[in-house]
Amino acid sequence: MRKKIIITLVIFAITVMATVFILLLTQDDNNQQIPSPQQQEQEQQEQEQNIIDTQQPTNRSISDEELQQEAEVHQEGEEHLQTLENKNPLINYLPYRSTNREFEVYYRITDEENFEVAYPVILHPKGTPQTTQYNNDVERLKQATRNWISSVGINPQTLNIEWRIE
Repeated sequence: MRKKIIITLVIFAITVMATVFILLLTQDDNNQQIPSPQQQEQEQQEQEQNIIDTQQPTNRSISDEELQQEAEVHQEGEEHLQTLENKNPLINYLPYRSTNREFEVYYRITDEENFEVAYPVILHPKGTPQTTQYNNDVERLKQATRNWISSVGINPQTLNIEWRIE
């Protein structure tokens, strides 16, 4: 799960860098008047020449300051993730699906500033709802979930578990 979050953060950082780069490249273009047909033809010829001549330098490169800002955003994301994992160690084991697929455990962030999470647990009981067998199976699956959480060294009574039945 940590890898997914890191990958998401890296993709986000790359997207931000690309957006900033595109905005910087088009910034001067927004101040120009609409070119005449002759100017458009000349620009098209120049663009074709630039495609042919791949040695042409680009109009603008990303500055060291922009790269530093992106590195800082990435570092903050890493620190945020580490704090989240330290305060909520169960997320290192999630998502989890029992081997017999009777229950699944996930997490969602409920308060980003305080690193609080909730743990949605989806139970898959057997039988027909509103029967004794069904209700007993729901309780058995809840206990199996608590047992699994305990098996990874975490007290399930300290968690905000959201039970869902499907």
